[in-house]
Amino acid sequence: IGEVTTEQANAIVKYSVVDGKIVADQAYYQSRKLSNVKIPEGIEEIGEFSFARSVLESITLPESLKEISYGAFYHCDNLKQVSLPAGIRNVGPKAFSHTAWVNSFLKGEISDNSDFLISGGVLVAYRGNADKVIVPEGVTVIAAEAFMNHKEINKVELPQSLLVIGEGAFEGCSDLGQLSLNGSVEEIKDRAFAGCNLSKVRLPKSVVKLGVRAFDDTVKVSYEGTVPERAYEPSAQRLSNESYRVYGKLSGES
Repeated sequence: IGEVTTEQANAIVKYSVVDGKIVADQAYYQSRKLSNVKIPEGIEEIGEFSFARSVLESITLPESLKEISYGAFYHCDNLKQVSLPAGIRNVGPKAFSHTAWVNSFLKGEISDNSDFLISGGVLVAYRGNADKVIVPEGVTVIAAEAFMNHKEINKVELPQSLLVIGEGAFEGCSDLGQLSLNGSVEEIKDRAFAGCNLSKVRLPKSVVKLGVRAFDDTVKVSYEGTVPERAYEPSAQRLSNESYRVYGKLSGES
């Protein structure tokens, strides 16, 4: 596997690595040169559409990596295998959509007797059809849109290990009416439970960040500790996504 160092990356695409920590947005978009890549240690973020629509076949990710942004590997049709490091705390929408890795899993071509595609503690995708979902212990992050539009789900049990519920993770799960949040979840991102059938939710003290429209305005949200910090993802900044920027009120807020 060829290693792309910071120096090599800058020689291939101008501004491909920013501050030695970020692979820039669209750095290798539609690249026909990088089929096997090893990202060096020190890189913490892979930007939006960084490798999208490239001929990438394999990627080795560093332990330093914390975030994979929107569409980072979108339509990498030849990308068959990915191993995520344990320190990742955010996998954005469409990050691995239309990769051979996810497509093979969803089509059942990867037969590991599990309905969950999990790597490095990140639940990347779900292919089940049960009305009750028990997310396995050991999962620390639910990736963006992992359960999106699974309308058959009416109950979700989350593990004690879970720290982050990603953007739109359960969005559109219109029958989901039962949810129990454990005492370790730290962040619930934008639209995580938008369009669900929830009537009330109690946030544990552990939740320190809550994204825009994480729950519909009709949901009565209460909390055990202080009101969590209101946060938002880059997708809420897009001019076309005005509805993403509407905050509801938590119980006790003025």
